[in-house]
Amino acid sequence: MASGRARCTRKLRNWVVEQVESGQFPGVCWDDTAKTMFRIPWKHAGKQDFREDQDAAFFKAWAIFKGKYKEGDTGGPAVWKTRLRCALNKSSEFKEVPERGRMDVAEPYKVYQLLPPGIVSVTDTTEAPFQGDQRSLEFLLPPEPDYSLLLTFIYNGRVVGEAQVQSLDCRLVAEPSGSESSMEQVLFPKPGPLEPTQRLLSQLERGILVASNPRGLFVQRLCPIPISWNAPQAPPGPGPHLLPSNECVELFRTAYFCRDLVRYFQGLGPPPKFQVTLNFWEESHGSSHTPQNLITVKMEQAFARYLLEQTPEQQAAILSLV
Repeated sequence: MASGRARCTRKLRNWVVEQVESGQFPGVCWDDTAKTMFRIPWKHAGKQDFREDQDAAFFKAWAIFKGKYKEGDTGGPAVWKTRLRCALNKSSEFKEVPERGRMDVAEPYKVYQLLPPGIVSVTDTTEAPFQGDQRSLEFLLPPEPDYSLLLTFIYNGRVVGEAQVQSLDCRLVAEPSGSESSMEQVLFPKPGPLEPTQRLLSQLERGILVASNPRGLFVQRLCPIPISWNAPQAPPGPGPHLLPSNECVELFRTAYFCRDLVRYFQGLGPPPKFQVTLNFWEESHGSSHTPQNLITVKMEQAFARYLLEQTPEQQAAILSLV
């Protein structure tokens, strides 16, 4: 399983390096002499001076390479950009470097860093959990971590189904799609025809994209249904935190989980949170017009629960490696 995931992300890495080296895309270039960071033009498609043949060329090329676009297809610069941005964010071999990018200039660009291949980065340079070698955190993970996605479907407070997804990413939908995409489709359990949840599921349309990989859990809302979320990566404040439309959002980060897990094993903090909750809302048809949470989906990565269930002896063995 691990080698399959490496090949998947390596295809993106090789493609990016080849394009940057080719010099055929205006503004796509190395940002440092060591060739570890590169720039991507990031102009908004709504700008008056936006030039699709230049400003969107890199994103379009990735869509073509992946077989997601051919001349005459629908879609455009915004879709192409979203597809590449999500691929970069999901990959364990890339990291955005916001402090080197410039989004407030006439020709805005973002900068991404190439991370060493084959290494799952579980270090956090901003908040060190303890003194010592940060890379030793890698020993927390089993030799072949199980990044499979565990899903629990809840309708009106009642668990109605569970699923385990082994693939790198998937799409949560109400009905199977005839799309030629190779992405695995996970179907919501079917409610009774007269249940309120059926009315909400009928609006699911293109569904929800979910990625589970060594960096963490990522979600992208494609449907028109309002969805709030609660997760370890939730911003401060009571919420609710709503998923934006058609944007890839990080909900769980492996690095932070491992950092907090060490503190827990050392008796310095509570067990780290690892579950993500998505709440699907429907506007009430009553006089109060208060939205109703009819559907909830809980998700987690299998490896996180495995590590938390270690015996005291196993915890001590792990800490001896850190």
